[in-house]
Amino acid sequence: MSHDIRVRYPIYMPNGFNKSLNELVTEEVTQFISGSQSSHETVMRIKQEGEVLYKNMKE
Repeated sequence: MSHDIRVRYPIYMPNGFNKSLNELVTEEVTQFISGSQSSHETVMRIKQEGEVLYKNMKE
């Protein structure tokens, strides 16, 4: 059975957030690939820094 998980209402994203988030993810994944941080550290940094980025751009 397939579930439809599409969002059916608009989600507000501040201007430039997607680009900034993409840059953050690229930087953190690069650190992971180079071996300078673990997968757990990478995910946690993206989560924490992404939340700060969103909050700062939303204001």
